[in-house]
Amino acid sequence: MEAVEIPLYVSKEPIVNYPKTPYVLLPDVRNFFYGDSAEDENFCSFEFDDNALDFGFPEHHLPCGELCALDGSTDISASSELASSDERYSARNLGYPCRDTVWAEGVSGYGIGESISIAGNYKYGDTWTGDGSVYFLEGDLEPDKRDGYMRYTEICVVNGYAKNQKSWKENGRVKEMLLYVEDKPYAYLELEDTIYPQYFSLPINDIKTAEGVTIHFKFVIEDVYPGTKYEDTCLTGLEVEFIGRRGH
Repeated sequence: MEAVEIPLYVSKEPIVNYPKTPYVLLPDVRNFFYGDSAEDENFCSFEFDDNALDFGFPEHHLPCGELCALDGSTDISASSELASSDERYSARNLGYPCRDTVWAEGVSGYGIGESISIAGNYKYGDTWTGDGSVYFLEGDLEPDKRDGYMRYTEICVVNGYAKNQKSWKENGRVKEMLLYVEDKPYAYLELEDTIYPQYFSLPINDIKTAEGVTIHFKFVIEDVYPGTKYEDTCLTGLEVEFIGRRGH
């Protein structure tokens, strides 16, 4: 890969182009795939299958290695969590792209008004995949931008408790969320009532940060699909994707 000079005239704050009124975003529904939770020949094959465990973005799974070229973190928290002795309903589960884990809100009723907050902070780090190189999946960098900014471009949501159809039907699912970026309303996410992963595209230049700059997303539950047995509203996954990564 050719060396690219990164301009120094970058903002120390997130840059967000807010619409006059919040967007209303509809999902692209896709399937689960075999990532790093799979075993044997299916490990990170990224083949789609109803019975696969993983979802989200292949760049977030081993062994593609794009995130190995970055330093930083994603912190996930929620306004409430269903009480348990082992944190099995923790908001942190949303950052693990496997359908075996779940977040459940912890208030009376279906959790309308409850929220999930994600804070991301990344900068270019040292290359590592075991042999000193970083691998990119074909097409990952298109249309990658190399001006020092990371552009947040897509959101993946796995609605309900997606471990199996029984858990998914019995618990509540989210019908609508309002996304705030840096505490300002940005878009309504209209979720389908499906167990499959749902992907919401964002305008490519609307939300961006320079390396090392923290950005805050908050998703507020506006409406729900009731469960057949429990009032707890659940989410299995909530991930925000960005482009602008680069290998060293």
